[in-house]
Amino acid sequence: MSRSSTWLFTLLVLLIPFSVYGVVKWYESRYQRLPVLAPADARVAAFTLQNQQGARVSGASWKGRIVVANFFFTSCPVVCPKMMYGMQRVQTYGKAEGLQLASFTVDPERDSAATLAGYAERRNIRGAQWDLLTGDKKTIYSLARHAFRLTVAEGDGGPTDFIHSEQLVLIDRSGRIRGYYTGTEESEVNQLLRDLERLAAE
Repeated sequence: MSRSSTWLFTLLVLLIPFSVYGVVKWYESRYQRLPVLAPADARVAAFTLQNQQGARVSGASWKGRIVVANFFFTSCPVVCPKMMYGMQRVQTYGKAEGLQLASFTVDPERDSAATLAGYAERRNIRGAQWDLLTGDKKTIYSLARHAFRLTVAEGDGGPTDFIHSEQLVLIDRSGRIRGYYTGTEESEVNQLLRDLERLAAE
């Protein structure tokens, strides 16, 4: 075998496995059914909170809708603005009929409905498609830990308890968790946008 033939053979041996791996990963990221990331019978728990318009919002309003949710607070200086920008990308580019966005404040004592409304105005968050939610701290913290199953330290929602997570959570039409994405990472938000299309097609 000539030197050039040996070089070509070696190149093919190296390239073929990587090419096959790439095709498999591309197929999985585009077409494979998203996993259910909680027990099959687990659903996002019922809740009633107040949005930035002062209207009462309940978990029942999510029935039959795909939801992307996160937890933030308006005075967060660095992480939350990046995460909320990721949510804005989801609102702008997300391809799922009836898509609902929900951002729960983890600082409800300071983030009243009026404060959330001002925040929404400053960040150009508009429309009924995206609720910024406030209310009882224990309720919100219980949702984060037990319904959305965020990986955070244990706590009781008391005065010294505090939750901070960069995760965007994808919920299907049946209230099941189907994905977690780091909202501050562009590549993760891009994957969320792709997964929204996959979930909408189920």
